[in-house]
Amino acid sequence: MNLELSEDQFMTLMELVYLGGWMANANRAPEEEISRFEEMEDQIYAIAGEAGMTRDVCLDEHIHGYLPSQEFEKRLDAYIAEYDEATFKEELAYRLAHRDLLEAYGSAAETLPDPLLERYRAEISAHGVDRLRLAGT
Repeated sequence: MNLELSEDQFMTLMELVYLGGWMANANRAPEEEISRFEEMEDQIYAIAGEAGMTRDVCLDEHIHGYLPSQEFEKRLDAYIAEYDEATFKEELAYRLAHRDLLEAYGSAAETLPDPLLERYRAEISAHGVDRLRLAGT
């Protein structure tokens, strides 16, 4: 299969591959990383290196291959931070609401509507975690 891309399109592809690889493997130990994602990243970075995209990838002599440059990674850090922040807020709201429902209604909470979730979402959206406190502190 051949794929023809402009340099801008290839850059977008490389960014997507980096972000996808990060999402799949960032929280894994090196020996637990999903190898097919790593292999695809390596292939894309090698193509970029061979195409002279040295601002975005650099040759690493230790692995005899290309890695994303610090500049490239820094450009994508904002996407990762934005994702992390949104995921944290949503997961926090969900877990707090779920906890409160389980405490109040036990296993029957699984079938109840969840108005608490919307209250937690609104609180976290408006104030972040600034007003969340442990009881008695």
